Amino acid sequence: NNICESFPDREEKELLITLYQRYLYFNNKPKAKEYLEQWKLQEPESDSKDRQLKYAYKELGEFSKAIDILKKELTKKESNWDKVSVYRDILELYTKLGGLPEGLDYIQNIDREFNQFDDWKQVGLGRMTIQAAFEYAIICENPNISKTSFQFANNWFKQINSLPLVALEAAWKAAEKCNFYI
Repeated sequence: NNICESFPDREEKELLITLYQRYLYFNNKPKAKEYLEQWKLQEPESDSKDRQLKYAYKELGEFSKAIDILKKELTKKESNWDKVSVYRDILELYTKLGGLPEGLDYIQNIDREFNQFDDWKQVGLGRMTIQAAFEYAIICENPNISKTSFQFANNWFKQINSLPLVALEAAWKAAEKCNFYI
């Protein structure tokens, strides 16, 4: 009985974000989106709100909305490391959207940032970013953009010691798609 008193007895008494999470858990994305949008309207603007929305939009498959939030987040980043991290997140979303041509802009931005520091070479940031660029090359419909993306990723790959198997598999598939053979 004491536990029951700790929880709302009707949906109307629940927090909107809780309702979003519940409906998402039960795979009712339209209802989850409805509650998320209500929460968004009521919640004051903050970095925390943007973070919650970014992840929620990714879960709902609303990748363009997540990209918009990431672009806003990017304006607040100062370090090369943080910028690359956001650029990679945006690139991954463009890949999920079917390899839209705009993804190449973010690969070029990553390359400019990578040229500013070396720390990316021995850590996960570099490996994950290389994998993301290979995966983008696989999905991208435009053959020229796909080849350019592969070339950037391959040049970065040449600067590090190793890649995990999943990234090597993506590299192989991208090379095949682009008709690059060893």
